[in-house]
Amino acid sequence: TCALPIWATAGKAALNLDYTEFALSKMRREGVDTSLAQKLLPEEPFLALLVAYAAEARAGAGFERVVFGTIMPNAPVKMDLGTTPLTSLNVSSAQRLDNFVVTVEEVMPAEVPTAAEGEVYCYVRVNSSSEGAGPITIVFKVESSWFSEHEANVSSTSMARHTANGWTLLPTEKIGQDGAYTYFSAVSPGMSVFAITAARNVSKVVPSTTIDGWVS
Repeated sequence: TCALPIWATAGKAALNLDYTEFALSKMRREGVDTSLAQKLLPEEPFLALLVAYAAEARAGAGFERVVFGTIMPNAPVKMDLGTTPLTSLNVSSAQRLDNFVVTVEEVMPAEVPTAAEGEVYCYVRVNSSSEGAGPITIVFKVESSWFSEHEANVSSTSMARHTANGWTLLPTEKIGQDGAYTYFSAVSPGMSVFAITAARNVSKVVPSTTIDGWVS
């Protein structure tokens, strides 16, 4: 029953190489082994996506449901995450929230109302079972190699939150780094769709000078 949507999605996506590469990057961030799919991608993009979707299903990746339980007023509760670039949520509330549940899922660019500005690392949708939660401290990670691959500026990395008025940049700061990832923390007033973005590095243009007939 689920094979038809997978085949249909893979067939459509294979026609768009950018979509295919983004999908494989998304799965890799979820911890899915995409090595076989990457090998197939240049010659067999359709088959590559089928292999990747199957690996994602076996790994149970792509969607996370986190049960916070009861959150008391002004008593933040922190929960660790594992299937997206978001590594933890620290949720506060001015009112009591019972049976509070959060769902976290990385989404494709086509699922976002409007694209965020800058180089986008990923989009993540965070929903909750009830209103009233906030502020929320979100810790997230970015593959350090992504910055050089996309000529993106590490210091400009921000998390943006989508609202009815478009994208709003959240207060974001770098908090650490290890061999593979750079870690950041952002504060949001509530749940939404979030984008992790960075500005491209600006190339400095050195003006030429002429000295005694020589141009440098």
